[in-house]
Amino acid sequence: MTGYGKMAFEDEKKRIMIEIRCLNSKQLDFNYKSSGILKDKEAVLRALVNNQLKRGKVEMSIFYYNLEDPAVPLINKEVVRKYYEQIANLQDSNVQPDFLELLPVILRLPDVLKTDKQKIEKEEWVIINEQVLRVINDVNAFRTQEGNSLENDIGKRVILIRELLKKISPFEKERLEKIKIRIKERLNELSNSVDYDKNRFEQELI
Repeated sequence: MTGYGKMAFEDEKKRIMIEIRCLNSKQLDFNYKSSGILKDKEAVLRALVNNQLKRGKVEMSIFYYNLEDPAVPLINKEVVRKYYEQIANLQDSNVQPDFLELLPVILRLPDVLKTDKQKIEKEEWVIINEQVLRVINDVNAFRTQEGNSLENDIGKRVILIRELLKKISPFEKERLEKIKIRIKERLNELSNSVDYDKNRFEQELI
């Protein structure tokens, strides 16, 4: 069954958006997209989806937005200092290189810029996990609704087929006779001299 669920919630510090799309599949095919801060939760969420949804082509996305300082990364001062000291030590002279001239280069080096929040706190994860379960429940409710609709549709079609079978039953004997006549005519057209076992012919027809 296909399914869909979405939820967004926030407080004064953060906004979190969760979305799950599910298509029918014999096995679980899990695709995960998230903010960097939630990357390490993929294995946990995969196990949760596997336990709750069982199967299907599942696309899950969770995005975490820091509302306190969402856009501006912080400069890791200790890392900048270490880079500067290493660059200064490369020179043979005792003259120290100009820090401001080197700063644009240093800022492009790894780990100089960082986000203030590096991981989800345990309390936050409890809340996120609860919301994920709610979205999964919405997906299951969607799947159940679609399954019920399909069941009703198939049931109506079965009833229609049974009614049509009753209407065509009187024509069955006539249809079989026409088939026999047509086969005999084809045999006669093939060769008037061909002989065949009439009993065997009737068995093949049956």
